[in-house]
Amino acid sequence: MIEFSWPFSQGEWFAWGFAVFTILYGFVGFVFPRFILRHFGPAFGGNETGERNNAGVSEIRASSGGMRTGFAIAAILLAQPLIYLALGFALAFSVLGRLVSFIFSKAFNVKSLILAIIEGLGAFFMIGYGMMLIP
Repeated sequence: MIEFSWPFSQGEWFAWGFAVFTILYGFVGFVFPRFILRHFGPAFGGNETGERNNAGVSEIRASSGGMRTGFAIAAILLAQPLIYLALGFALAFSVLGRLVSFIFSKAFNVKSLILAIIEGLGAFFMIGYGMMLIP
């Protein structure tokens, strides 16, 4: 049986807090994918003229919504450093993907930069906690 466990250490609180943020962000992507499409524009399945396609909505709901939400819920419910470490690596590669898009796809915008910073902080604290660098 899985029991809910409150974080005890400072590192665990940071990891837990970013996992909660990931759940909230993922939930918005899962339930309201067009909100994400509207606010992040052509990067998610639209084009410069404002047209949207259903494949973009499906991609947001699946990858930005469902996967993030499920992974972060598992991290909180299981409350194990290695699960936070895995979520941290997932967020780190999300940041890497954004940086590659900034450079090669010329997809730089302030909103994506802010999300990259937030995801980077989450990755930093989760990896730090998972590797026992942050007690």
